[in-house]
Amino acid sequence: MPFSPSSKLDPEMRHAAVRAHNRHVIDFCSHDDRPMGVAIVPLDDPEYALTELDFVLASKLKAVWIAHRPCGDCSPGHVEFDPLWVRLEESGTPFALHLGGSPLQLAKA
Repeated sequence: MPFSPSSKLDPEMRHAAVRAHNRHVIDFCSHDDRPMGVAIVPLDDPEYALTELDFVLASKLKAVWIAHRPCGDCSPGHVEFDPLWVRLEESGTPFALHLGGSPLQLAKA
């Protein structure tokens, strides 16, 4: 099960946890070309999401995981996230969703 930084954490703590996780995956994958490293980029804050995505794209990670929870008070398809989706598309970086969390459905928000 992927690490999921809780949206209940203080934003600074959540961002630190995400960066620590992504650096760990970078380090883990740096010793062997076979693993496909997957980063976490939470969408709670569009500005932070772009900052972390830029860090991830500069690394050797191969994909981005997006959590199956509301993104602050908007959807992942909100226009504020357009720059993120454009960067993923332009870089050829796939994203992954995990919809089987708890509860087993996406929140109405």
